[in-house]
Amino acid sequence: GLIGLDDPMTRYLPNYPTQGHEVSIRHLLTHTSGIKSYTSLGDAFWLKAGLLDLSHAEMLELFQDEPFDFAPGEAYRYNNSGYYLLGMIIEEVSGESYEGYLGTHLFGPLGLSRSSYCHEAQIIRGRAEGYEPGAGWLLNDRSISMNTPGAAGALCSTVPDLLSWTTALRSGRVVPAASYQAMATSGLLNDGSATGYGFALDVAPLGEHSRVAHTGGINGFSTVMAHYPESGLDIVVLANTSGGAPGQVEDRIARWALGMPLEN
Repeated sequence: GLIGLDDPMTRYLPNYPTQGHEVSIRHLLTHTSGIKSYTSLGDAFWLKAGLLDLSHAEMLELFQDEPFDFAPGEAYRYNNSGYYLLGMIIEEVSGESYEGYLGTHLFGPLGLSRSSYCHEAQIIRGRAEGYEPGAGWLLNDRSISMNTPGAAGALCSTVPDLLSWTTALRSGRVVPAASYQAMATSGLLNDGSATGYGFALDVAPLGEHSRVAHTGGINGFSTVMAHYPESGLDIVVLANTSGGAPGQVEDRIARWALGMPLEN
């Protein structure tokens, strides 16, 4: 109850330069803010942010003065900067670090013992090494500081923990039922058109089957988690290589389980 969806983000981050735009929490959640996503800045960004443990102020310096891609609410464009900023807002409102907040209020109470904020330096039992596909062989993934993704990523987990998570999220143990329904409902642009994305959840169907899902990717790893409400089917695929293979595997599993024709 401390953050309103339609509050301006500058209520919580008053020094952020919104360049004359009013950006709401809803805009950040639905990837409709128009703020430049730092992952779109190319090699110049990654040379600075890939290996260095940058502070929030140093991260913001890399993208906050970039021109907006569009006016807030005018378009949908997946945006890691928005979710980085949302993590900063959680810290401002709670008085806790984002990492600490996750452990205290989510991972601990939900019994997600194999989930954590995934610092590179930590020794984590069973941690998988990530790989990048080369020309016919695999290479060790490039290192990346977990300060860079922040609340836009940086988590370690397992298939069982993610199945527990998605069940808890739907059952009211994380947010009230009305809030989950809002998360799983497509956002709307200023012209009333649907984006196919809610709050941190993709809501595009698979054929005639409703689907609530999300993918993930970082150096050496790619993932997908999907829920099909009508059948109660949950699918989690984790891969320790980068690329789109988990999405293809999830699609084939879902089609087989739902009695849909397989696509080549």
